[in-house]
Amino acid sequence: MLDQLRRRFRQISARTLLIPTSRWSRRCEIDVAFGTIELHTMWSQFMRYYFLSSAIGARTSAGVRITHHLSTVRNAGDAINEAVYHMRPGIPRGRPWRPRDEPDWLRPHTAIELAKHFSFSHATRITAAFSHRTRVFEDLPSVRNFFAHRSRDTFRIAMRVKSFRGIKASSPSAAVISHAPNRPQPVLLDWMADLDIIGELLCTT
Repeated sequence: MLDQLRRRFRQISARTLLIPTSRWSRRCEIDVAFGTIELHTMWSQFMRYYFLSSAIGARTSAGVRITHHLSTVRNAGDAINEAVYHMRPGIPRGRPWRPRDEPDWLRPHTAIELAKHFSFSHATRITAAFSHRTRVFEDLPSVRNFFAHRSRDTFRIAMRVKSFRGIKASSPSAAVISHAPNRPQPVLLDWMADLDIIGELLCTT
């Protein structure tokens, strides 16, 4: 699971580093938007699969089986239902839910809260992994929303994200592939590096 995530990271990194910042074009805009939205989607999917694997008793890298205390959860379907009903208390248990009712898998709170609710045997590792200091979980969604729903409001919010502090850019697109002060790589690659560290902490025992 982590290997697949890293493979996609490398593909996005290679595509990002090829963007000619000195000659901006429509193609550049498309590549930046694709990389940002893809990064958001990949991490959300990774955390969803990570949760489901934990809930059905996957083994850690050391070969130890993950356990939990919810006897009613016996398969992936049970696990996702429990996650929805727990994270969306406004939905009565047993009532059908829609795909958009699934938890926000990008947010660290989702993983930490579900680990606590299920009493996962590796819950402390999940909490420790998300103690890594980063702006990615606050800033990536704002920039992703700009690319997905371009408007005056999403532009304003994206330009104010803290990852862009010190960067002189006229748009979120330009800021994402610019270097923040004292950083050796573009903001998008910084976000990717932080997610890679957290993924390593989640998957390595």
